[in-house]
Amino acid sequence: IIAPAWVDTSMGQSNPLVNGSNTLTVSLSTNIALTLSSKVTLSGLLNSTTPSTAELPVTHLSGVPVFGSTADWNDNGTLILNVSNVPSTLANVSIVFSFVLSNALEPQSSSPVLVSAALEFAEFPVPIASASLSFPHEALWEVANGTDPLLCVQPVFVSFGLNQTSHVATKDNNLTLRLVTNVDLVPGSVVTVSGLTGAHFDASTVILVTVPGGNSGDQLFAANGAGLGTASAI
Repeated sequence: IIAPAWVDTSMGQSNPLVNGSNTLTVSLSTNIALTLSSKVTLSGLLNSTTPSTAELPVTHLSGVPVFGSTADWNDNGTLILNVSNVPSTLANVSIVFSFVLSNALEPQSSSPVLVSAALEFAEFPVPIASASLSFPHEALWEVANGTDPLLCVQPVFVSFGLNQTSHVATKDNNLTLRLVTNVDLVPGSVVTVSGLTGAHFDASTVILVTVPGGNSGDQLFAANGAGLGTASAI
């Protein structure tokens, strides 16, 4: 006789920014096979802005696809998965799946997430006691512990500055922009500089150039990180 228990319980996330769409990836395994119609519950997923739904999409990533394609999400931070497929062997085999939640609107630390289960054996449900999921505790986009579930920060400019080479009317003027953020600028990010009142641009596309002694920041805005960085003049 053995007591049902969790063997592998781990979880990470893809996005540590407030109000961001966040893919949460979970790996689970037990020391016995899950039974058909059993329910696995994740709790402690606090302050997500995703509204409650009985059909939150679930994506199978690896291992045995025992859960259905959707799960029951409650905005109190609880996700319930139903076991809809049971192979002949499942004990000690990790099941890896993911689902997407929206992060909190305000910065927050990651809270403990628990997993529990109720196994169906005829008319006698057998519980698997709750266990804490382990987190990666790794930096993501320069956010400390940014891989920990539902930890999120508000992206801000830590410092910024703008210098020019000429104050004479109608003369060419090279503007040097210095930006420091508290998170990485990931591909797809848009940086807008406004207030350049009265400036005249020769073309709608502005070529960015490397500043001597700088850190090649212009390459952040180049296609595939190579070639000429560009900006749009509006």
